[in-house]
Amino acid sequence: MEKKELVIDKENEKNNNYDVINYDEIEIDEHSTIDFYYSLKEVFLGVIPVSLSSISIILLETVNILFIRNLPNSTDILNAFGLGIFLVNTLGVSPNKGFTEAISTLCSQANGGRKYRLLGIYVSICRIIQALYILILYTPIAVYSYEIFNLFISNEKLCYQASQFSNYMIPSVFLNSQTQLMNRYLQSMKNFNPELYISLFALVIHVFFSWFYTSYLNLELLGSALSLTTTQLIQCIILIIYIKFIFLKNEDEKINHKDENHTDSKSIEMVESHSQDKDSIIKLDCGKEVGHGTEKGNSNDLIIYNQENEKESVFNSFIFYSEKVFTEPKYFFSFMVICIPSFFLCILLSIAFESIVIISSLLGENEFAASICMFNINMVVYMISSGFSHSTCSFVGNSIGKYQLKVTKTYVKASAILSCFFGVALTIILFIFESV
Repeated sequence: MEKKELVIDKENEKNNNYDVINYDEIEIDEHSTIDFYYSLKEVFLGVIPVSLSSISIILLETVNILFIRNLPNSTDILNAFGLGIFLVNTLGVSPNKGFTEAISTLCSQANGGRKYRLLGIYVSICRIIQALYILILYTPIAVYSYEIFNLFISNEKLCYQASQFSNYMIPSVFLNSQTQLMNRYLQSMKNFNPELYISLFALVIHVFFSWFYTSYLNLELLGSALSLTTTQLIQCIILIIYIKFIFLKNEDEKINHKDENHTDSKSIEMVESHSQDKDSIIKLDCGKEVGHGTEKGNSNDLIIYNQENEKESVFNSFIFYSEKVFTEPKYFFSFMVICIPSFFLCILLSIAFESIVIISSLLGENEFAASICMFNINMVVYMISSGFSHSTCSFVGNSIGKYQLKVTKTYVKASAILSCFFGVALTIILFIFESV
């Protein structure tokens, strides 16, 4: 029996680049649906771990404050800590959070379409942008923060201590950016629980590191910075190990299992020939046309495409560097379209929150204490709403990547109802316990 020869897009075949196929016409899936109550459950189960994980990150700073209060001259140290953390959060942590918002949108869509190489490219772009921002913008600002603080505050000792703390926190800002990136990556893959477990573990060990550096070694602000850096380093290492050696392996097994059962596969099917010298078509399971070829040989022969690259493609969804960041600028520009607005929005939100506390500290102890309470309540509310945003973005993005219009609308409705219910419930709770 003579084997057939299949000729497809040579450029894509050479680069194994099936994740950037441009369809002439995108076929919208109008038939796939999802039960509304099931979508409510999925969104809610995504909100819980994301929100609690975000709250646990805020508590890291609270732990540092508790140990600083036990130090001699705690008032001066706390003032320097507050001023330094203002700079760290507004110009260090928040911008990196803005960068990762693009990951939530683009990577969830890529995962829904099972374009894992494209997902990996976006992860690589985000990592490079974060590193460049910290190196080129944040680090010089931290180094010259003493001069910046002096423009607004006349207390030179306070400015010096806050500036030193800002410098100490540069490694922590970088590690935080990578942690946020990996958490958003897992969320885009609809995997929420590991983020919560790792964050809670980090919070527990942070208590020890904060005590060890701040109280036991009496390193004051340096100890606070070291405790945050050590905790985030361990958290970052655990996330890398989990993703590279556990999560991706499990995802690969799930994909192969689905492929074997012909349920949800992007593997290229075998194409059966019925006549000689006719155009053959390579199709996905969903029936989308992705390439044309010319078949040669006898009838009833099978053209079998080697699926090894597709089986390994999920491992390419999490890479540290991709050359396509520089050779294919369209990926960079599509990322920046989402990245830039979220970058400025996160900075403005952080400035708004942090400025309230800074200004209230000038009014008196009672006003300052009240503002701290309001700030903590607002941050909890903000983190829960952020959990709704990220959970919804993951499910909606994945369904958009599959072109499932009805499923997308169902997830949006479920999220809108849940968020409204949460807002009403929280308002009632605050009114009930207003005088407590």
